[in-house]
Amino acid sequence: MKERIRRISVYGVLLWKRMWKTHKFFLAFLVLPFLLVAMMQLIKGEATAIQVAVYIEGLEKGDVDAGSSCFLEELQKRLEAKEDAVRFYIYDSEEAVKEEVASARAECGYCIPADLQQKLEKGKYTKIIKSYESPQSSLQTVCEEALFAEIFSLYEETTFGEQAAGLICEELEENQKQTIKEEERLEIANRAEELLEKYRYNGSTFQFAYETYAENAEQKIEEKSFISVKGILALAIYICGLCGTLDTLEDEKKGIIVRLKSRKTFQVLTIYMPIFMMSFVTVICLVITGQMQDVAKELLSMIIYQIIMIIYCLLLKKLCRKEESLVAAMPVLILASVIVCPVFIDLSQFIPVFRVLEKVFPMSYYLRM
Repeated sequence: MKERIRRISVYGVLLWKRMWKTHKFFLAFLVLPFLLVAMMQLIKGEATAIQVAVYIEGLEKGDVDAGSSCFLEELQKRLEAKEDAVRFYIYDSEEAVKEEVASARAECGYCIPADLQQKLEKGKYTKIIKSYESPQSSLQTVCEEALFAEIFSLYEETTFGEQAAGLICEELEENQKQTIKEEERLEIANRAEELLEKYRYNGSTFQFAYETYAENAEQKIEEKSFISVKGILALAIYICGLCGTLDTLEDEKKGIIVRLKSRKTFQVLTIYMPIFMMSFVTVICLVITGQMQDVAKELLSMIIYQIIMIIYCLLLKKLCRKEESLVAAMPVLILASVIVCPVFIDLSQFIPVFRVLEKVFPMSYYLRM
């Protein structure tokens, strides 16, 4: 037993040294992590939100009355808390907004006046907000809609009680031919606000629920990145297994293993060594790119994938028998695995037969785990 373990160790060291002298393995093990990290950075860069600079006049200096101050402070909180595709950043001056837009750090900028609430109440809300846009900006319409949606949503909530009281009092005055006192009007307004808060959140009021960028965009990006990164790494392990199988056939042709006592062990190690190294690189890449969600599950699926790959490569070696046959079959096998297996996209959702064909390739078992 000790002799067998020692022999396996010697074989492993020899194959390790030979593998690092082979340019194809050396490039795959070193270049792949850098390529994947660069790809993830590119994906994250493309998924950044639209930045909008906003300045609210008089708020930081306290130059506004109490009512307007509450309205503007609440507006600022809502804008800062908004995490949709459009994200707002509050600045202390109009010049800062201009600078952000001019430097293209912000898609566009807006300066909100201190008397915004009063002008909304008077109905004079056109051309009261200054807008700054860079020449290359193409999303200003989206930014405007997002800003005005927050402003009018807040305004409607703030004035709902008064509007409801006004409508109710008008109807009562018309029907009962009597004047409603100011105390009664105020009581109606307060009661309307209480009912609004009650029925809005207790689930009894019908309302539309919109699926926004903020709710699902980051999750979808992560899922897409996960499938791409994991698919590329699984494909790299698959290619390394094919290269290891090619080495075993080359060794047989050259007669290198004729004098070895454990030929089968040496051949299995020849196949397994590049698979093991690429699996190790895969784990590192998943950690670097932040895709290692469940360590135990990921390691277990990797071990199962390695075992399946070894069995697959040994069967492939038996079928091909010659180095030339495997070299001719490798491009077909790699291309077919990329198309059939969910490496980049799951085509089985559109072509159901792929769900059966993918069972021929070991990658499908790893990607489906």
